[in-house]
Amino acid sequence: MHKLREFEGIYEANYKISAGFSLHESSCRLEFRLSGPLDELIIPPKAQAARFRDELWKHTCFEAFFLDANETSYWEFNFSPSRDWAIYRFSDYRQRIEVERLEEIDLVIQQERYPGELLLKVDLKPKERFQPRKIGLTSVLEHSSGQISYWSLLHARAKPDFHAKEGFTLQP
Repeated sequence: MHKLREFEGIYEANYKISAGFSLHESSCRLEFRLSGPLDELIIPPKAQAARFRDELWKHTCFEAFFLDANETSYWEFNFSPSRDWAIYRFSDYRQRIEVERLEEIDLVIQQERYPGELLLKVDLKPKERFQPRKIGLTSVLEHSSGQISYWSLLHARAKPDFHAKEGFTLQP
């Protein structure tokens, strides 16, 4: 697991977020662990079933970016603690394109919550569909104060920008 850093550093004393990526026999696995005073965050409750939902990044969520071998196109994955999800495809920096055969992507999303800790595990199948050269792992926390904090392996720009390829630092 890798430690995510908060962009402004304001909340790092209270919260810890770690994230990981691993390859398994038939899937790519993403794992996120959030610890701290969860009652001071806006965290949607776990839903009965996972479903597609747009604009998850506006609220507490966990994200992953997979840069393709051509180092231009990439995938964006958003996962809410509710287990709602979104998958986007980009031909280049923020140039969104249609995700072909979205229905062929199988997601298994597990969420566990304990006092002061939230775990989210996601298996993406088939792993052959995703061949990341580099990976960015990120998170957005929505605080009950109304503030939003942005967490990443690396913040490469003057403002939070999870699409910045310089932030895709993890090698599979």
